[in-house]
Amino acid sequence: MISAAPLSQSKFSLTMFAGFTGTLPVDEITNLTWPMLVAITANSEGPALLVEKDRAPYFICCQLRVAPYVKETLARAIREKWPSLEGKQRSSSHITASNVLIFEFDGLDASTWDRVLNLIQLSGLTALIYSTHSFGRSDKLGVHGRVLMPMDKPLEPLEYTRAWKGAEALLFKGIASPDQSGRHIYQQQGIWATHPDRKHLAFRHDIRAGLISTESILAAAPVQVVRERPVQKTFNITTESARLESALPWLDAEDTSIWMANITAFKAVSLIVGIDAARSLVIKYSAQGSERATARNTDSCYDPAQFFDSVSPSMSADVGMAVLCANARDNAVVEVKASKGAGNWTMRGREAAIYLAKHHGRLFNELKGPA
Repeated sequence: MISAAPLSQSKFSLTMFAGFTGTLPVDEITNLTWPMLVAITANSEGPALLVEKDRAPYFICCQLRVAPYVKETLARAIREKWPSLEGKQRSSSHITASNVLIFEFDGLDASTWDRVLNLIQLSGLTALIYSTHSFGRSDKLGVHGRVLMPMDKPLEPLEYTRAWKGAEALLFKGIASPDQSGRHIYQQQGIWATHPDRKHLAFRHDIRAGLISTESILAAAPVQVVRERPVQKTFNITTESARLESALPWLDAEDTSIWMANITAFKAVSLIVGIDAARSLVIKYSAQGSERATARNTDSCYDPAQFFDSVSPSMSADVGMAVLCANARDNAVVEVKASKGAGNWTMRGREAAIYLAKHHGRLFNELKGPA
């Protein structure tokens, strides 16, 4: 498990974030030696004293790549009119390779923690081990510790996850199971920190020895069971395009967050109907909003086509289709119920009823009630 490569010649990268919820990097540090990384993440002078752990600096052990913003960061970029909808953030879409494995243990009893420490010390491997901010809290029983261990080469996310599992099996031998979130490079980690009242409980171990052999831990990774892919649903492009066209009047183009979610779904559906057809539908969908809703459509951050081009959905095409159709269905139901309840059918209420009768017959019949 020990690599022939020397620790002294290895270099590491850290990306720092301001607090637990921070997604935008405040610093990217590259070409670090192991002692330099140790000094940043767990300085020998003592832990950072912080009442709230969420205010501690957090880090991941890799650089970030420029890619379209996602989730809350994307929403913020649009809301605050950032000059670009892509950049660096902490997400699975932005991370690069890492050569530092991180294991976190929460709530181990003292004897189990001692066995974990002993296994690491006997492994002949380099390790930085320190208590997390939760250690010593009355509502957080047991030992809470974090372990950083360098490898002989950086691994991309999928290989990193496999290597992490292999190292877990070889190092800890089933005695203790670290938090499984650590198998992801993008999982942020707090520096060595504690509450001022628990300073006397904080611990740190700095072991300088060998590097983990990536070859050995990848070989020890559990064999992944390859499951047969389900038969993919086939789509007729013309039919699906027409289906989306009919749904447009019933998609909310007023609320910004809903607008963003629907355009993301359209981007996913572009794999079915084609990128140009989906973009055209997005422009038509956005244009049906009120004057207030469309007032900023010419701004770069709110331009429908630009947002469509920049967004990177995680949903599949069929899920995107289902999302759009479900949203349209629900809004049409609201219109039908409003007209039926008032006893005076509006033109829009009638159109909603026709839409439901065509595409959601069973639901339409339930709304219509007994003949």
